[in-house]
Amino acid sequence: MIKQRTITINFIIIVLFFISNHSYSQEELTFENVEAKSYDLYKNQKWNELIRLGELAIEDRIDFYSLRIRLGTAYYKTKNYFPAISNFEKALEIGYDDELIYEYLYYSYMFTDRIEDKNFVFSILSNSKKSQLRPLYNSVIDNVFAETGTGISDDVNQNSEVKPALSGNSFTEEVIFGDYFYFKAGIGQLPFDRLNVSYDYSYYNFKKRRETFLRQGLLNFESTDDYIQKQNRFYNSLDILIDNGFVISPAGHYINLKENKISDTLLTDPSTITYLREETSTDNFILSLAISKYISTFNLKIYGSFSYLNENHQSQYAMEFKSYPFGSANFFTKTYATLHYQDNISNLVFTQLLGLKTIKNLQLEAYASFGKINNFNEQNGYIVFNDPDLIKYKFGTMVNYSFSNNLSADFILDYQFRERVFPVYSAYKNTMNSPVYQSGSKKFDYNVIRLSAGIKFYF
Repeated sequence: MIKQRTITINFIIIVLFFISNHSYSQEELTFENVEAKSYDLYKNQKWNELIRLGELAIEDRIDFYSLRIRLGTAYYKTKNYFPAISNFEKALEIGYDDELIYEYLYYSYMFTDRIEDKNFVFSILSNSKKSQLRPLYNSVIDNVFAETGTGISDDVNQNSEVKPALSGNSFTEEVIFGDYFYFKAGIGQLPFDRLNVSYDYSYYNFKKRRETFLRQGLLNFESTDDYIQKQNRFYNSLDILIDNGFVISPAGHYINLKENKISDTLLTDPSTITYLREETSTDNFILSLAISKYISTFNLKIYGSFSYLNENHQSQYAMEFKSYPFGSANFFTKTYATLHYQDNISNLVFTQLLGLKTIKNLQLEAYASFGKINNFNEQNGYIVFNDPDLIKYKFGTMVNYSFSNNLSADFILDYQFRERVFPVYSAYKNTMNSPVYQSGSKKFDYNVIRLSAGIKFYF
């Protein structure tokens, strides 16, 4: 008897739940009752009920300015920023400007990484509202950032196993990739309401070693030259907001490389080498363009670039697709596909990234790239891989923590799996019993770990 009564009570509760959940759909919706009920729910901050009522009303073609404002606010208060954006944008289309809407829209764009739209909304606010949202804002500098990092290479240790494996009379030479460190700094400006400008300077210091190895019979001859390669890099980009969610971004990256090393001149007989110490300076550049469009919970970017790196011309064509698959700003994916051309040879580089906001103000990203990464650039020419050695694949993670809306920090751990191809000359006796050196090559794998930390401040 008790069991049967319990089942009956549970059944009644379930029925009442569905009746209450669909109460709005069971009655006739009119402009008057939607206006009155939505205002009452808005005033009492019953956000979930307001969302249910508002969506049913719009589905029933009852649509007006104040409903969009209330519905957008309900989504914003429940941290559903994508539908909040669409409702606020619709309200501005059919109604009039309201600074409270712009404030909510400003933060909604911020939390969904629509930086150009956020900056445009900020530019049209009154000075009093600007001071309220960003008390330190000034017309000269929008943001500043700094980053430093180091790369740890096992090339020197691993390379000790290569030369003893050479047999017979042979000669080889290669450049060893050692540890490095770098720092970069930059500023961002908002000179006009639809234009964002960034300026970046980077300094890289790479440890390198040139090794030559000659084996003649039982005798081995080896020489090494440790030197430093310095790179000064200057990057400039413009983000132009053409229309809502539609951005065009031209960019340029100039790189100067300086080395003071021993150069060798290989004669007919590799055992005879002349050495010269010289300082060299070479210029490299990248010109790139990105076009992006935000559509609901998606962002599509198309990249194109032309570059001159390591005395070779390259061109790249890439597509990036960013998605928030669950409609929440707390989880997103990015997929990159890049077609890279050099010396009439093309290859495809593929990158997959996952992003997650685990707790308040903390965001984690994990990524992996596969393909032949050499004389290559990413992120509209901002990141450059210009070492002669090939990166076969890489993966890593980034942690971003926001101390406030003004201050954030990044920490990056990156693994690169590299391959170097270097020449090997082997001697044999020809019909005249004279030594002839035949050219060949060897492949060698090593790893590089990159650690970096950066900080960014918005005024």
